[in-house]
Amino acid sequence: MDDSTPSLDAPATPMDSPEPSATPEPGAAPAPGSNHVHRSAKHRILGGVAGGLGERFGLDPNLVRIGFVLLTIAWGFGILLYLAMWALIPRDPTQPWTRDRDDVPEEKSSRWVNAGLLAALAVVAVIALTTFTNHPFGHGPAVGRDLFFLWIIFLAVMAVIALRSPSRGRSLRRAFSVFVLAGLSMVILVSGGILAFLASTGVPMTGGNGARIWYPTTLSDVHHTYRTEFGAMTVDLRGVKFPASGYRVTASVAIGNLTVEVPPNAVIDLHTHIGAGNLWTGRFMANGFETAGFNPNPLSLTGAALARAPHLTLNAEVGIGHINLWRGYGPIQ
Repeated sequence: MDDSTPSLDAPATPMDSPEPSATPEPGAAPAPGSNHVHRSAKHRILGGVAGGLGERFGLDPNLVRIGFVLLTIAWGFGILLYLAMWALIPRDPTQPWTRDRDDVPEEKSSRWVNAGLLAALAVVAVIALTTFTNHPFGHGPAVGRDLFFLWIIFLAVMAVIALRSPSRGRSLRRAFSVFVLAGLSMVILVSGGILAFLASTGVPMTGGNGARIWYPTTLSDVHHTYRTEFGAMTVDLRGVKFPASGYRVTASVAIGNLTVEVPPNAVIDLHTHIGAGNLWTGRFMANGFETAGFNPNPLSLTGAALARAPHLTLNAEVGIGHINLWRGYGPIQ
């Protein structure tokens, strides 16, 4: 027999057995785009909701957490939404419910969060300095307007850096830093937006803050200009006898209420400027106060008597707030 003929007693070559199906390792994150959302045990700080959403849609869980923080600050329902999802979304059954950080280096906070916190504190300090003090290097609205737009650009740059950065260590300290940064950003955007609007109105921010009442009784006591930044200011001119040749008074409040009370027999040349708010007018009567439209001429004077009457040119300005213009009641002076 030919030696090349295989022996009948030789064992048959076994057929290739199919490879075992791949099973996910315990603790492995589900692949992005899976059909179900589960709370993540591996990427969690509290309940794993943000980590689960990040794993489901292939996002950095920190971005999801920032979204919850912004929803909480802007509209107030971010916490309710998180708690509802915590209660409704089940835990991931493929992951042990422990914080496994062996494969993630522990880090305090990424550089962009630290830089953002320092920049936010600096911007808030500059806004406060230029708004509430006698600052030597510019007006508050102009500074706030510039910082408002610069901070929007800064947040956009930070968002790009966060999206391009790899996933970093998760910790309660880092979550708190992001929360504080979001809060400071909201303060900057709101205050900067208000100051930017004030800059567009042209109402000056000078004169200090608080409630102020001016009650001159003679013409020499009357100032040509009355200013207040934040608060309520009342300028009571009812006891002053203005000349027939005229007198000019300017009163302004950047944010708040301005009340001007004019003499009963004065002819008023009124000029008002309101950025956002209303003008309320009325007059004092013998039987009380009456809300009515403002008449620049006293009702009791006509003809030559009107020409000899006191004349007052009044410029009333409010950036955000109300102007109250009341005509006094009393005998003809």
